[in-house]
Amino acid sequence: HPSLRSSLRRDSSGASSLSLKTGSLSGWDAIRASLVSQNSRSLRGGLPRKHKSSKRLRESSTKAVKDARGGAAVTSRTSLGFSASAIYFLVLERTWWYCALVIAGVFALSLGVCALLCMVVGGFHDPLDSTATAPLRFAASHVLTMSFGTVTPVTDASYALAVTQCFLGVLLNVFMFTFVITKFQRPLAHMLLADSACLCTRAGEPFILVRIGNLRCNTLHRAEVTLTLLRRKRTPEGETFVSRTALSLQEPPRTLTAVATVAHKIIPQGPGGVFMDLATGRKTSEELKDLLLQCIVTAYDPIYDAEVCAVKVYSAHNFARGCVYADVMNVDEKGQAVVDFERIHDVLPQKVKIFPPLKDSWEGPDMNRPARMLEVVFGGGRACHGSKDDAFPTLGPLTAMEQVCSYCYKLALLLNEAGMDYIPYIANISLGDDKPDWLEACNPKKETPVARLQGKTEWIAGSDAIMSTLAEMDERVRAVVARRREDVNEGHEQVIKKAYMSVLGGVMFGPTVGLKRAVKIGGVGVMLLKMVGLVTPDIEKEVEEEMKKQMERKEAESEAPSDDIVVDVDNVDEGLNVRSLVQTCVSEAFDTIERLTAPSHGDEGRMFLCGKAPGVMDFGAAVDLANFFQPSFEVFLAKHDIRFRIGPNCRAWHARMTSLPHWRSGMGAGHSDGTAAAMKTIVTKLVLWSKDPGYPERAASEELLRSTMRDFPPAYIEDTGKEEMRSDDMDSVNGGTSLNSATAKLCV
Repeated sequence: HPSLRSSLRRDSSGASSLSLKTGSLSGWDAIRASLVSQNSRSLRGGLPRKHKSSKRLRESSTKAVKDARGGAAVTSRTSLGFSASAIYFLVLERTWWYCALVIAGVFALSLGVCALLCMVVGGFHDPLDSTATAPLRFAASHVLTMSFGTVTPVTDASYALAVTQCFLGVLLNVFMFTFVITKFQRPLAHMLLADSACLCTRAGEPFILVRIGNLRCNTLHRAEVTLTLLRRKRTPEGETFVSRTALSLQEPPRTLTAVATVAHKIIPQGPGGVFMDLATGRKTSEELKDLLLQCIVTAYDPIYDAEVCAVKVYSAHNFARGCVYADVMNVDEKGQAVVDFERIHDVLPQKVKIFPPLKDSWEGPDMNRPARMLEVVFGGGRACHGSKDDAFPTLGPLTAMEQVCSYCYKLALLLNEAGMDYIPYIANISLGDDKPDWLEACNPKKETPVARLQGKTEWIAGSDAIMSTLAEMDERVRAVVARRREDVNEGHEQVIKKAYMSVLGGVMFGPTVGLKRAVKIGGVGVMLLKMVGLVTPDIEKEVEEEMKKQMERKEAESEAPSDDIVVDVDNVDEGLNVRSLVQTCVSEAFDTIERLTAPSHGDEGRMFLCGKAPGVMDFGAAVDLANFFQPSFEVFLAKHDIRFRIGPNCRAWHARMTSLPHWRSGMGAGHSDGTAAAMKTIVTKLVLWSKDPGYPERAASEELLRSTMRDFPPAYIEDTGKEEMRSDDMDSVNGGTSLNSATAKLCV
């Protein structure tokens, strides 16, 4: 179209005027030249060379073209009747073979009729005296060449017949030529849509992915991709119809070159929420057999100066759950980046499971039916509870629900390391919040984690019980649990476990509080110190005897009943200082890891506490000690007179653990990896449950929470109910390699 071409020229000139200069070419021309040259290389190198591969791609492309022209609906087409318009439509719709057969059939029929008329009319001269073929040659010369041939008319009737046949030949040749030219001018899409749509997560958010491939690798402009959800519905009056709901796309492509992937973010409460049932396994493909997703791709092809179109419909059986598309970029023998269209339909399972931050507890599992696959309930909390927070009301606005339970963290690391797929649920276990009713149905104690095996209705509570049960049933879990080093024993594990619990107990008492006085103060702090073995039965017995003697002295000095006498805990034997003991526990833990992970002449068996690969002990130690590697937590402990040193071997071990692909997803937050929410849950309990007033220090505690939220920004929830991320959770992929550069150019 002239106006369209002029518009494109204006766009090109406008872009050139704003671009930087690259040699003698402008920036726009340089980019365009690079794209054209790269596209041609991709078309040559990316297309498979083997005959079978090429045939498969051609068949896929042909099938895509058929789908764009009606697909299965063509078989239900009623007869179009015999007319010029019907023939014209069929010729343009069908393949070139069909067009050739129609042209050959029309000419053959015309020649046959004209030859019969020649035999009836007669009056022609044949210099070859071949009466058998003369009528056919008479008709062929007039119809095909539109002029006289070797067989000439000699009478008025035969001359009139010859002129009529020439006129018929003009009409036939014009129409047939029009068919051919129109088919050449009518562009075929040569676009492929992947056989399967992917149901996956991006930064914990559920998405639908559909991949598009342009086999020609030319740049298509003004691309429009639409995803439409099709569902059969029935009205109360009995009418059945197909409802069409348009699904929004995130960052839809405006141009198509080689490959592109479009994505729709699934909103559980939105029109695409039905896909969550399919993604989580709550419903099977058979139960959602009426579910259809239609993908339509249209784009302007500047070579044809027309629009091209492709369409595909996905049923519930065509969705790959928990999968993403395989990379189609490759490098040929010359080192050039090419597109491997053979892999355009390939999908790969997502090995990392990340949970999206939500407003509150997830919808609970279906208790009335056995689990379709392994189901795990994780404990959730918030990094900030807003103005309703009893402990820190000025900390900030309300944040989203994230996984916070350290026991769940260890279990998630084990499952991800073993490659086990599971359906997650997050239950709000925050202090002061109402726990969901369905959590009590899973575990009467309302504790996490809780798991249910595939095909079972009974729930298993506790991380240790879940791990042991899975190890008995699954070889992959059993292999991870069995990872052990001969030089590492349970004693080392107990020393490492003491560090975090002892610190939590230590900050709940003042700097001068001794062990005996701490026992007399009581509370959760003493329980923690008892769990790590700092408070022994002998100490408790000594304190009990001292308290009894003090009570007797008070009774002797006063006539008041014993129930009204208050024992002064300040006037007792302090015993060993609590914080000094805690600091010793922390130092022993890090010294133990430093020795166990010290390299020994390139021995890779000392990379982790369990050997060459991480095991259960690594997961537990890494989760328990994770906060110690945060500068803000180190400052917080220093304000409570607890100091420690982390050696280089220990830091290297921690770096190897955090570099695991599923480390961040272990907390499952999908954004802040749950660090801020987990820290808030712990600090709030320490402040509210402490029996020693003023400890831990409230100002230091609030500063710790603010610093953690700055280092690990959580997901905030607006008053409108819309969830928003403070920062993007997806890392940028940078690099100057030819493959990365070509990927950017080919996919623009």
